[in-house]
Amino acid sequence: MHFSFTFRWGRRFSPAVALWLLASAAGAEIVDRVEIAIGQHAITASQIDEEIRVTDLLNHAPVLIDLAARRRAAGQLIEQYFVTRETEVSHFPAPADAEVKAYFEKVEEEYGGPEQLPGALEKYGLTRAVLEQHLALQLRTLAFTRFRFPTDEALNRWLREARRRSSILYLDKDLQ
Repeated sequence: MHFSFTFRWGRRFSPAVALWLLASAAGAEIVDRVEIAIGQHAITASQIDEEIRVTDLLNHAPVLIDLAARRRAAGQLIEQYFVTRETEVSHFPAPADAEVKAYFEKVEEEYGGPEQLPGALEKYGLTRAVLEQHLALQLRTLAFTRFRFPTDEALNRWLREARRRSSILYLDKDLQ
């Protein structure tokens, strides 16, 4: 005797497959939401949120996650993707650990020293590791763009061309 289950959408499955599908669905949870796809690369809601928080921390501004801030952060992440991809393809070196440490210490001093920064990081919903990662990326991006593009106009022209050549899909249409 052969049993099968037919689900609402008309697909038939054996009991083992049906049980596996139901068990998988029961334990599934959404980890993050993709907001923008650039080819095979995804920009998620948490990346946009993190970009806002780091930017606000570095600017000593209160965290404000509204549509305008999300659009700015999304634009920054798209540009960051293009520049990061170019640095990787060209094997542009990452900043030295000493450079990242010096930049981190500068941020630390802006917040009153090593004793005060942890409180600021907590207030902005960030960790030391996340901040260090962003600072390293900023240093690499700045060094690369200074090396590769003689003027801001040349950089902006290159970014416009990169956007034009790429397939950018806004899954959250409000971010366009």
